[in-house]
Amino acid sequence: LVFSIHGDRVSIRFAEHLSRPVHLTLQEALAIDLALRSVSGGRPPVFGDAAPRLRNKLRKLLGGSERRALEAFDRGVTGTPPSDQVTETIGLLKDAMARNVCVEIEYYTASRDAVTRRTVRPYAIIEHQGHWYLVGFCLLRKRELPFRIDRIKCVAATETTFDVPDDFDIEIY
Repeated sequence: LVFSIHGDRVSIRFAEHLSRPVHLTLQEALAIDLALRSVSGGRPPVFGDAAPRLRNKLRKLLGGSERRALEAFDRGVTGTPPSDQVTETIGLLKDAMARNVCVEIEYYTASRDAVTRRTVRPYAIIEHQGHWYLVGFCLLRKRELPFRIDRIKCVAATETTFDVPDDFDIEIY
């Protein structure tokens, strides 16, 4: 199978040697659905409504128990989209990460009920249990830390560049 993305269109080309209709296993359907889910997020969605339309077609392809399993998967992974402020902050952080430049942030620390100004080397952005986090090296604390993005009051890219360490492992977060 070959998947191609052209603008807002996604096409699937089958290998010529496949002479009968393809019957997906549940595992294959879940993998395709998860991939389509990942490209259908964002504001605005990167591929318009193409990914949701393909996800609907995938459900129509599946029968009985496979379709019910995919629908149960939907209920298990759906979440609340981030607020406009968090989405805007994520965009600014992604831009800084793409250029490997530090960011200056004003960050609210709930445990101390205090706002501090920090310079951070942004390494990654993750979502965990409904909250979005920036993971990076904090120059104030001199260590790698996660920062809840909804607690970042303002963010500004600097001109200071950095390299992400080879031993950085996002899986620990």
